[in-house]
Amino acid sequence: MVWDPGRRRWAVRHPTALAVLVAVAVVSFVLQRRSTSEAKFPGSNGLIAFDASIGGDFDLFRVESDGSHMKRIFDSEVNEYDPAWSPDGSKVMYTSDLYGTRDIFVANADGTGQTRLTRGTATDFSPSWSPDGTQILFNRLSGPHGIIMLMNADGSGLRRLGIGFDPKWSPDGSRIASYLGYHLYVMNADGSGRTKFTSGHSYSFAPDWSPDGTQLVFSSNRRSVPPSVFHLFTIDLSTGEITRLTKGYVFDNDPTWSPDGTEIAFERDTTPDGWETGIDLYVMDADGSNVRQVTTDAAFDKPPRLATASIARAALAVMATPTGRGSV
Repeated sequence: MVWDPGRRRWAVRHPTALAVLVAVAVVSFVLQRRSTSEAKFPGSNGLIAFDASIGGDFDLFRVESDGSHMKRIFDSEVNEYDPAWSPDGSKVMYTSDLYGTRDIFVANADGTGQTRLTRGTATDFSPSWSPDGTQILFNRLSGPHGIIMLMNADGSGLRRLGIGFDPKWSPDGSRIASYLGYHLYVMNADGSGRTKFTSGHSYSFAPDWSPDGTQLVFSSNRRSVPPSVFHLFTIDLSTGEITRLTKGYVFDNDPTWSPDGTEIAFERDTTPDGWETGIDLYVMDADGSNVRQVTTDAAFDKPPRLATASIARAALAVMATPTGRGSV
C-alpha cells in the first residue's frame, strides 16, 4: 500500500495469478503493492483507489476513505491491476493483460490516454514511481524469481537491478526495499549494497517505507499460531527493533503509510484459513491503534470472487495521492 502524492488517494490492488503460482518460496504467492509515499506531501488522507473483480474481470475503482461513493476508474473487457499514482497525482500507472501478457501501462488520472510501457512475453507487475516521477521500478517474472527492473517513466532505458518482489523506493529515492523468500531486503537505488533486515524462519513481506525513511512496515507470521495468521509489524532500520502493530486471528497484508505518517492502510482477511471470505480494506493509526474498516466484504465480493482466490489468497495494495481529495 502506498500513498501517491497528487490527490490524497489510496490505491488497492490484487496479485498476479502467475506470480502467485511461481513464487512458492515467498509464501506461495506474490503480494504486490505500490511505491512509497513522499514526506513532502503533507495533508489530509482521502480517496482510496483499488482493483477488484465485480462480476467479471478486474477493474480499477476509487472510494472515499469511509467506504462511500465508490466509482469505477477503468471499465474494460480486460484486467487492470496494481494502481500507482504519479508523484504529482496527474497519472496512474497499472498492470494490464490487454495484449495477452501482463504489461505496465500509464494513463491520465481520469483513465484516458492509456499508453503501454512494457511489452513482450514476460509477466510484468507491481510498478512503483520514483519520488521525482522520472523512473519506474517493477517486477518481471523469470522462472521462480522476481526480477527487479528499472526504466524511465516513458518506458525507455530498461535495465535489471536484482532479484526480489514488491520493490519500493525510499522517500528520498536513494534506497529500494523488497522481499525475497522469508526476508526483507534494502539496497541502494543502483542495485548495490543489498542488506537483509529480517531473520528466522517466519515469512516477512510487503514492505513499505515510513515517510521519514527510518522504518519499514510489513506483514509477517512471526509469533503466530497457527502460521497462517499474519500481522503487521514495523522495523527500525537503524536499530533493527521490530514492533508488532496488529493482532487477532486474521491475515493482515499490504500495509502502506499515509503521506503525513499518521495512518497506515492495509488489507485484512478475517479468514486466514485461506478461504478468503472476508477480505477488506482497513485504516489504523500508525501505532496500531484505532483500527477501522473502510470497505465491507459484501460490497466487493460479488460472484465470481477474486480471480486468484482459488490459487492463493488475494492481496490488496494501497496507495494514495497527496493533494486533497480530487476526483477521478
